[in-house]
Order: sequence, then C-alpha cells, then structure tokens
Amino acid sequence: MPIAKGDPKVPGSGRKKGTKNKITPEVRGLCKRIVTDPGYLDQLTERARTGELPPGIEQMLWAYAHGKPPDFLGDNKDREDFVYTFTIAHPRDRM
Repeated sequence: MPIAKGDPKVPGSGRKKGTKNKITPEVRGLCKRIVTDPGYLDQLTERARTGELPPGIEQMLWAYAHGKPPDFLGDNKDREDFVYTFTIAHPRDRM
C-alpha cells in the first residue's frame, strides 16, 4: 500500500546520509576527460580570445580563476567601502 501524502516517512527509508548519486562518478569522469583534452582546451582558449564564449561560461572561468565576488544583500550601505574593479583589454586593442 503506497504512503499517502502527509504520512510520516518510514524510518530507515531513503538514501543514507552522504551517499552519492550512482551516476555522479561516471559523469564526473567523463567531464574530466573532456576538459583535460588538449584539443578541447585549444578550442576553448580560441573561443575565449575571440569573444565567442557564452557569458555564463566566461563568468564561471573568471570565478574559478580569481574567486567569486561577494554577493551583497540589502541596501547599498553594506557595500560603500567595497570596490571591485578590473580592466579587460579587448583583443583588437592588443594589436
């Protein structure tokens, strides 16, 4: 008989704490093989140089390289003394 909505969970049922999804190690291994492939890295670098990377990917690369900037919640008073600036040269400006 199925458990009705709102009934308490059966003790000991479900996944044990700390147990990973079964697919996780396989997917992680596949992703590691892809991102460590020299051909993929060359293509990724070229897309970054030409400005063809999707904004989300470029943002993620910056976060991994330099850390994610802090998220500020609330009003601007919390961040008056915080300055986070950087300059990015456009590829055509380097010629």
